[in-house]
Amino acid sequence: TQMQMMQMQEMQMRQMKRQEEMEAAAMQSKNLEKAIRSIISSFALAVGLAWEHAFHAATHTIIDTIPVAFLRENHLISKTVVAAMSFTLMLPVWSKHIQPKAEWHVEQFMDLMVAEAMPEKEQRKRL
Repeated sequence: TQMQMMQMQEMQMRQMKRQEEMEAAAMQSKNLEKAIRSIISSFALAVGLAWEHAFHAATHTIIDTIPVAFLRENHLISKTVVAAMSFTLMLPVWSKHIQPKAEWHVEQFMDLMVAEAMPEKEQRKRL
């Protein structure tokens, strides 16, 4: 019986060690996920700043080439008009394509990734 107890204790120690290893692996996975999300956020910020810079340059180019002297001389009014026009053009596209996907659940993105990874024949069968 003492031998059985020692074997039980040894088994419990192995289980505890496995549990600790699994917890350590889970922590590494969470840290990796955080790191990847930080990198993605950094790229998103860089892209956003690049777009802002591009729009700023485009706005100045448009204002400087406007044939109407009043708008060329009044930059505040011109920028307001260009901003309103940009907003009017982009809002419908944003509300149709970008905003609905922002409300998706993770499962919907996963389904989309699975569908995109499938060969075209399998996609047709699935439908």
